[in-house]
Amino acid sequence: MKKIKSLSILIIAAMLLALICPITSNAATTIQFEDSELAGQVQKFLGDKATISGSTVTITDESVLANTSTQLDVVLSNCKSLKGLETFMQKASKVEGVRFQLNAENFNLDLSPLKSATNLKHLTISGSNKTTTLKGAITGKVNVTGSGTLQSEINCSGFYGR
Repeated sequence: MKKIKSLSILIIAAMLLALICPITSNAATTIQFEDSELAGQVQKFLGDKATISGSTVTITDESVLANTSTQLDVVLSNCKSLKGLETFMQKASKVEGVRFQLNAENFNLDLSPLKSATNLKHLTISGSNKTTTLKGAITGKVNVTGSGTLQSEINCSGFYGR
């Protein structure tokens, strides 16, 4: 009887300890981008809570995803693909807007990967006096600013341009 009582107390103590000090997983989240320039910009946005190797961003502290800014600012010069950004947007659900600053002589950007980013409410694209080509179907408000030539093939729910 004493053994059963001691075992019961031990089990209750273990349950209380687990309640007070829950075991958390420290598993890192990795996001594979097709473009290392974009991966670098996302890693910069996350700061010391993420590392980068090539075009793979490893988020070492997932709490950063719940505490991010609502606006992601990205400066691109040679980006060839936005693939991977939709995965980041799904994980960082507070991010509602993306602002791209395009710094290149001729820029060709397919916005299609952002189509599945359901939390994306607005997208701002600004460039200098260069030629910018936008393609793809996305949902949300798109604001394109800058001077130069805009060749647009985008299909979106809102378009504002200057």
